[in-house]
Amino acid sequence: MRTSGRVYNYNLIIVAANIAVFFLVYLSPGILEYLAIYAHGLLLRKFLWTPITYMFTHSGFMHIIFNMIVLISIGHHVERHLGSGEYLAYYLICGALAGVFSVVAYMSRASFTPIIGASGAIYAVLLAYAILEPRAVLLLFGLIPMRAPILLAVFAAIDLLSHVFQFGGNAAHLTHLSGLAFGLLYFSIRLRINPIKAMRNWH
Repeated sequence: MRTSGRVYNYNLIIVAANIAVFFLVYLSPGILEYLAIYAHGLLLRKFLWTPITYMFTHSGFMHIIFNMIVLISIGHHVERHLGSGEYLAYYLICGALAGVFSVVAYMSRASFTPIIGASGAIYAVLLAYAILEPRAVLLLFGLIPMRAPILLAVFAAIDLLSHVFQFGGNAAHLTHLSGLAFGLLYFSIRLRINPIKAMRNWH
């Protein structure tokens, strides 16, 4: 696997930014209108920064805790492989595209609900981890040990079924899946790594 550049712990900066924005919104909820990504804000009010800012906002303590645990656990491994510059670009590009794609897709279903959360970018990081360290073992729901590619496949299947059958309440399953999809494209086009072939090296 290729590496690119030095490592500056950008992953920790991303985590810190998520926590800072969470408490900022907690103290001043009104600003969420300007940070979340939604059709009216992005297309009509020209909030062109929201494809980036939405991924630093969260709906509650459990939402941010889960996302940050995943990011702290695996993000630095991905950053070490890619280098900090490439890692930051990967995180922001995949997360931003996942948000924009979700807004367009939900518009086609006449849904204009604001989208918040780092999960699209987190799923892209999980994908990168499965590609770069396919033999690594992670715990499904903190209990069941699985190789990273298998865990990724389980999460993807859960999100796909949840999206199709509309399970899971307000969870933006399409954003999760599109984060994975754009991660696959990034590795294939930008990094010239075959994701499927790389993940099959786990056994």
